[in-house]
Amino acid sequence: MSHAMRFLVLGGVTVVLAGCSDAAPTSPAAAENAPAPAADATNNPHSLPLTFFNCSPGPTTYQVIAFIGWEVKVVGSNSIYIILTQSYTDATGTHVLHDAKADPPGQQLVTCHYIGPETGRDYTNVGFFTSGG
Repeated sequence: MSHAMRFLVLGGVTVVLAGCSDAAPTSPAAAENAPAPAADATNNPHSLPLTFFNCSPGPTTYQVIAFIGWEVKVVGSNSIYIILTQSYTDATGTHVLHDAKADPPGQQLVTCHYIGPETGRDYTNVGFFTSGG
């Protein structure tokens, strides 16, 4: 992430907004000041629409809105996907961008992928769904 933040996911999703990167941010202060997730982020400059695909277990595809931080809002529902780990693999190996080192009790872990709109990387996220506001 040598460019200005622009979340993901994710972050990220993990997933980053503001400049050029499409992984989640590393700054906790930025996440604290992020706007609350909303199903329609059309006018929100701190959001990034993404398609999660090859999710398992469960439905294979989700449309999500990524904000600054390590959670993404599922469009059309009140669900939030909390990203516990985010990584990508390239010719030099696997790069872990975020690892919460958590295994929340009672939560089914779900693996989802997305393609970073700025880098074209296939990001792998492991996380869980929870209901949000």
